[in-house]
Amino acid sequence: MNTSLRTRLGWIGACIPAMFSGCANTSAQAPRPLVPPALVVESGLHEGTMLTGPLEDASASHESGTAWGVVQRAIWVESPVETSGSLDAHVGLVQGPDAAEPVRPFTRYAGQIGFAFGDEAEALLARIDEGSLGRTQPVRDDVLALEPGTTARLDVHAAVAGKDAPSFVLDSTRTASSDAVRITLELGSRDGGGRERLVLSESLSAGDGSVAFVFRRTAARNEPHALVLVVAVVDGEGLQRATTEAERHASIADAGERRRSLTRQEAENREIQALVADLDRPAERRAALDAALGAAASAKQPETSR
Repeated sequence: MNTSLRTRLGWIGACIPAMFSGCANTSAQAPRPLVPPALVVESGLHEGTMLTGPLEDASASHESGTAWGVVQRAIWVESPVETSGSLDAHVGLVQGPDAAEPVRPFTRYAGQIGFAFGDEAEALLARIDEGSLGRTQPVRDDVLALEPGTTARLDVHAAVAGKDAPSFVLDSTRTASSDAVRITLELGSRDGGGRERLVLSESLSAGDGSVAFVFRRTAARNEPHALVLVVAVVDGEGLQRATTEAERHASIADAGERRRSLTRQEAENREIQALVADLDRPAERRAALDAALGAAASAKQPETSR
């Protein structure tokens, strides 16, 4: 065996056990997916406002007009998420669902929720999408067409009672009298007591930017630290683009892990095929592999050509 072939076999022999060991380590060390609390999420549209609720007579509040789009994205985020302020500083009105306390002078819950508006909300979403805040798991990606006098509703609560998960109802109402969308967030327990309906001071118009709500939680290992909800309003053209983007988000989210798994498997297969192809003759592969493993032990010893 000449020096070149001996060196070559020694390199292959050294790589074979390392390769299989590396494959095992890669599998063992692959990051686990996030394990967030299970949520029940429902969304839809209805005629009427956040105060009237759904109206039986559709013509009562509906006026013809160009539909806008309300984009709602809810995403679990691995890392803690900080914002420049909390929601309580942006609440214009606090309502109690029960008649005994229809209007409250303060909010019990909003101080615990992070809030971002406009450029800050869009920058936060960009950081999430680029991976700066660690692993993520999408919960909802909706695009709803909003005519004047209609409301888009997003209802989120824990699938199992008592779990550390946010519970809220988000209403985005496009007023019939003006081109604006009012945002209302209802928070609190779902047992009928202690709920609050918060009306934001800021309203949105088409192309006016986004608002983001950050629901923070105490997280164990492989659990997310926050659920981030981003709401944006777009015009008719933006509605068509956003609908297409939402469909791509869904397909990419579903296919992403499968694609990564196949890519890892294909890479491992290519490594094995490359090593086998480096051996000269199929009939002698077993003998050559044995020689390669033996050559690995003496690869560092001085070699002489024959």
